[in-house]
Amino acid sequence: MDKEISVAVIAEYIGKSPEEVAYSFVFDEVYRLARRGVNVHVVRGKIEKDSISYGIHFHDIEKMVDPQALNMLMKNIMFYPPISLLRNPIYLYWENLYASNVSKVIEKYDLDLIHAHFAYREGLVGLLAKTGTKKPLIVTCHGYDINTVPEVGYGIRLRKRYDDLVRLVLKNADAIICVSNDMKNKVLKLGINKEKVFVVLNGVDINLFRPPLKKESDTLNEVRSRFGINEDDFVILNARHLRRIYGIEYIIYAAKMVTEQVKKKQSLS
Repeated sequence: MDKEISVAVIAEYIGKSPEEVAYSFVFDEVYRLARRGVNVHVVRGKIEKDSISYGIHFHDIEKMVDPQALNMLMKNIMFYPPISLLRNPIYLYWENLYASNVSKVIEKYDLDLIHAHFAYREGLVGLLAKTGTKKPLIVTCHGYDINTVPEVGYGIRLRKRYDDLVRLVLKNADAIICVSNDMKNKVLKLGINKEKVFVVLNGVDINLFRPPLKKESDTLNEVRSRFGINEDDFVILNARHLRRIYGIEYIIYAAKMVTEQVKKKQSLS
């Protein structure tokens, strides 16, 4: 019987259930992989005990002080871009502590590949683990690790020491997933081999995100009543983080323009 596919997913802050909002897009992915029969082991950057939730194996950092992590750091020190060493030594230690834990999980469960979400920090941790385990590394780039908006200080690559780390990870990854064509183009501009860069768009569960059905009108009326929304009120929903980079203020401006236009058309009709 063929061995089922097994993967070590590196996601530092992922939650263990759909109720935990942080990195929910990663949880959705690993949950669906597990349901399809993939043996998923998520390695997080938290000090907790290992556990299984929703068919997913979760592994956390065993201990903060680990001689194996120090040994790994000494072996990898020459692997780092010189400028990236001009950081707090605690960061260097943590990256290797995390990578050491990933390597242990891979070896213990004989996992097939490594999938890191974000080029840094997870991608670097995956790369460090790859050097020891020789397992292929897939990196998914989501935004903050590739995009830069200097006007608002957005993007880790604005700092040279991290830009070099991102480039190192992408150069040595076996495959790179980008969540948009624009991001793919930005990755290619970094000199990455186009043969290993792929676009996989973010998915949407259309059973949840869709126009309401007629039979659900009672539920909609209940929600409107609860929040004091009249039937003819114009409602806009924003599900984004309230951070400047996302341009939330433009929704407010746009809402004002749209409502004024609607009122104008109503007055003319």
